[in-house]
Amino acid sequence: MEVRSNLAALFAENQIAWLSQDLTQWEAQLSTGHQLTDPAQNPADYAIMELFTGQLGELQAGTANVNQGLNLLATANGAIEAQVGILQQLEGLAVQASNATETAQDRQVIQQQVNALLAQLQGIAEAANYNGIELLTGQSASYPAPTLPGVSTANWSGYVAETSSLTPFTAMTGAWNVPSIGGSVGAMVAEWIGLGGYPAGNGDLIQIGIDETETASGPVASVFWEVLSSPAVFVGSVPVGANITASITPVSGQSNTWIMGLTAYDPNGTVQSFSVQVSVSGSYAAEMGQSADWITEDPTIGGVGGALAPLALFSPVTFSDATVDGTALGQAPSPTPLTLVSGSTALIETSALTGGGTGFTTWEPGQESTPLTVRWGGGSAQAVELSLPDATLTGLGLVGLSVGSAAQAQEAITQIHDALTRLTDWQAQIGAAQQQLLGARATVTGEATALAASRSTLADANMATAGSAVAKDQLLLQTALLSLQDAQQLPALALRLLG
Repeated sequence: MEVRSNLAALFAENQIAWLSQDLTQWEAQLSTGHQLTDPAQNPADYAIMELFTGQLGELQAGTANVNQGLNLLATANGAIEAQVGILQQLEGLAVQASNATETAQDRQVIQQQVNALLAQLQGIAEAANYNGIELLTGQSASYPAPTLPGVSTANWSGYVAETSSLTPFTAMTGAWNVPSIGGSVGAMVAEWIGLGGYPAGNGDLIQIGIDETETASGPVASVFWEVLSSPAVFVGSVPVGANITASITPVSGQSNTWIMGLTAYDPNGTVQSFSVQVSVSGSYAAEMGQSADWITEDPTIGGVGGALAPLALFSPVTFSDATVDGTALGQAPSPTPLTLVSGSTALIETSALTGGGTGFTTWEPGQESTPLTVRWGGGSAQAVELSLPDATLTGLGLVGLSVGSAAQAQEAITQIHDALTRLTDWQAQIGAAQQQLLGARATVTGEATALAASRSTLADANMATAGSAVAKDQLLLQTALLSLQDAQQLPALALRLLG
């Protein structure tokens, strides 16, 4: 029996300390539901658990992103479906107006209905948005690269079609939007349609279009026409954002004479029309008939042969209703995309043909729309780009749709059918994107479930095991306390021996 060292008491105290610590950990598991509450318990497992927690949060955020993307696409598809219904009504009205039994007054009434439906169509495109993102105005559109062999030029971008002097072009149409512009005072850009002027060196060209110039008081969009090599004639101005339709038509019964016409549909509902009749020589007509042009241009200062103007910054220009002699640009002879370059740098690019070969877009690199990206992870394959269409009247090629005569109504039927084709093609693309996102959601959800199960084995307490351990530790702690109490009495017993 020792007096100086009470080993029994020391053993009991150590047991009490260990049991107290173990009991605290088990009670923490019972109260929190967590198996690991402190890195000191198991540093390796705690680090893995924290890694799993971060990955699980990433997957949950990815699932939320995918759901948001699906909701966005559903919103866009719903708006397009409404537009399809309107186009079907327009098609019926155009067919009705094309009938020979309809009078001019009948067609005027039908035109009023057509105008009302066109306003609804435009309104749907402008109103469709998701969380402030415009869905059908081309703000998130991407522009496919041309599949046709292209040509680089010093001041033209867009498309040209070429034919021979034996079968010259005589008539053409086109439509586009007046872009917003910026840049230094004097910066310019122009959009026009014309017969002639291509290839380089062909100086016989008639054209009509819009010239945008940045001035000290802001951008000015001016209507012009030109018969090279005479200077351009400016005949009025239109607002930025207006939709333009233009045509060049031969005058019946008059040789080598054309009417160039342009109509501007202002955003505020005002309609402005401009036209001019021009006559040229027979040789001039033969040369200019060798090409038809739909162009976005960096204009020259001071007319033909002058220096190029500073190129303005401009928003993308979408051309539509591009036809020559009644044939879509895409089906015309030798359609060729043009890119405006300076040295080896593209300044204005041109997209592939769309809309049955009647539409395309020109844009400045850096000024193009940005497709929306839905991302469900950090990898390059864990994202999908959503390129949403321009379903405005300009994008659908329906600006100035007219059923004022049987011939116009017949042309309107073709335009409406092309617009319907565009909408249904876009619906198919949206459906493909939805399928991709649904697949991604299934994958992410499966990964999250598996990861949550793995994390659970490290992080979640086994309540039955923890409860049994608490009961065991409490019992052992009580016996240890009794043992300590008995051990602390041993020195006193030694004193009795001495007494």
